[in-house]
Amino acid sequence: KIPKESRYAMAYKEATHLINKHKHIAIVTHIMPDGDALGSALALGAALKGMGKKVTVLNQDGVPDRYKFLVDNGDVCIHTQHHGCALLIAVDCSDIDRLGDNFVPLFKNAQDTVNIDHHKSNTLYADINIVETDCGATGEIVYKLIEQLPVDMNKYMAECLFVALSTDTGSFSY
Repeated sequence: KIPKESRYAMAYKEATHLINKHKHIAIVTHIMPDGDALGSALALGAALKGMGKKVTVLNQDGVPDRYKFLVDNGDVCIHTQHHGCALLIAVDCSDIDRLGDNFVPLFKNAQDTVNIDHHKSNTLYADINIVETDCGATGEIVYKLIEQLPVDMNKYMAECLFVALSTDTGSFSY
């Protein structure tokens, strides 16, 4: 759980409010996604789906072969085409332009936006920004957010978050 005194507590609370408010939520990663981007997006997508939300996970470039095992079960799919929705959540993306040409306009036109990231270079481009630069991966932040939601962590979410953490930390060596 997020300590009440955390400087990020309000951002988590606001993000949770928006998640509860909207029925259809899109999650978008940066172009040429890595393990942190995909793992974070898919874990969050599974959590939101577990809450009964309609979830669309977006990435302009699709899933690299090395991460296809994360989408093999078909529970959460990656879409490369434009899908409109009221709430858009960007994960592991420090700058709006890194969402890619397909999704920058979608993000700018969304009713509500959330930015979840760990990069020091983040430009704080969303309505709500949860940017914890002391985290080793965006997957850490997504885990904290999932803990705030009315859903239980499952094996699939844990596997996605493990991929996020292990790939962005060099298998936990830095």
